[in-house]
Amino acid sequence: MPRPKELPEINEERFLKFIDTQSEDECWNWKGSRNIDGYGIFSVQIHKKKMKLYAHRVAVKVFRGALNLDLVVDHTCRNKACCNPNHLREVSVRINNTENSNSFSAINTRKTHCARGHEYSDENTVYRETGRTRRICRICRKEDNQRHYRYIRKTKKYKLSDFI
Repeated sequence: MPRPKELPEINEERFLKFIDTQSEDECWNWKGSRNIDGYGIFSVQIHKKKMKLYAHRVAVKVFRGALNLDLVVDHTCRNKACCNPNHLREVSVRINNTENSNSFSAINTRKTHCARGHEYSDENTVYRETGRTRRICRICRKEDNQRHYRYIRKTKKYKLSDFI
């Protein structure tokens, strides 16, 4: 769902009807519709056009008064249907993806050593951008280059003098 450039006016009374409020420490589950991933969806009408918003983002605006649209809202409780403002925090996409995810990028970011056991330190790490940033161990890269060079020299069939 694309993010709006600004959040429209929210009918707070209507919004609060969809929240199952418990104590301050418990999750306040969204009772309205949810998307396929389990996030609450709150619909608003703007100029005869229906707009769907994530309920947890609306909750931040309703309970805190402001929402930074450049940040994402993270559920610290890991309950996607929760609208309790004490369980929600605004963070960057990078922080949200690395701290709270089991995606490949998050798993790889948390790694401290390469597959061969060398530490990812400033001296031993090369960063390469190939559409995405990749960490490469300098020691492993050097060993791979040497192995490849030996293979090429060993399997080389022709010499330059054969063509002259």
